[in-house]
This record gives sequence, structure tokens and C-alpha cells, in this order.
Amino acid sequence: MIGPAELSAGITSLRFAFDIAKGLKDIADATERNAKIMELQGAIMDAQAGAIEAQQAHATDVRHIADLEAEITHLKTWDGEKERYELKAIGSGAFVYALKPDVAAGEPSHWLCPNCYQKREKRILQADAPPMYADDRYWKCPACCARITAPFMSGPIFPLVG
Repeated sequence: MIGPAELSAGITSLRFAFDIAKGLKDIADATERNAKIMELQGAIMDAQAGAIEAQQAHATDVRHIADLEAEITHLKTWDGEKERYELKAIGSGAFVYALKPDVAAGEPSHWLCPNCYQKREKRILQADAPPMYADDRYWKCPACCARITAPFMSGPIFPLVG
């Protein structure tokens, strides 16, 4: 953020340059006048450097504000989305976030990965490898690779326990 220190330094450099420029008209000696001109050029360069620093600080602030606004938008969107799901036990000691039927709005029934849900990420569990036992079915998160075992007759299209 452009603070009072940066602004004050820029104003001070410009005042110094202005004072040098005012004094130039009264100097008759060419050598002394040339020395003052060089001093004026130095003051102008200092003011330019300060202005560039202030522009860079401003650009950084603008990027930071845009990032924060994007994060706020993401959080607001997630707050609305997470209300569409509820934590459910699936009968094997595991839990998933299941889409509430009353808010599905035509969307097919599905489960979300509980690990990703806690990170504010919507990752739909996918049916995985064939079951080891006929009574089991595996579900896997495509993002974090969490694996959940559920009784065969449980799943997004079957009623949940709890």
C-alpha cells in the first residue's frame, strides 16, 4: 500500500527540485549554474524513482485486492453450495457428504469426498475397482485419492443409513 512515507518522500523530492530551479535564475556564474543544474537533475531523478516505487506499490495493492475479492467470491459460492449437502453414514463406518434430494434440481444423486469437502472443494466420489467381496463396493476421490468402502447396496442411487 502507498503509505504516508512514500508520498512524503515524493513531495519532498519535488519541492527540493523546485527550490533548485527557482535559484537558477539568480546565478550568473556558469560553473555554479551548471552545478545547480546537475543537482536539479539528481533531484528530478530521485522524484521519478519515488514515483516508480509508488506505482509498483499501487500495482501490488491492486493485485492483492483482486486476489482477496476472488477469494471472497469463492467463499460465498462455497457457502451456498455446501448447504446442498449433508453428512451421512454409509454403513461401513465411513461418512460422505450426500446431495440432499430436495435441492437436487435435476442433478443426479452423488456423494462428495469428505476430505475435499473440508477443504471447500467439491469432488464427486467415483465407483472404483471391483469389490473384493460381493457385499462391498469401493468409491474413490479423483482429487485426493481417498478410498471408501461401502456395502454393495449403498451408493448415491440407494438410500443411506443415518
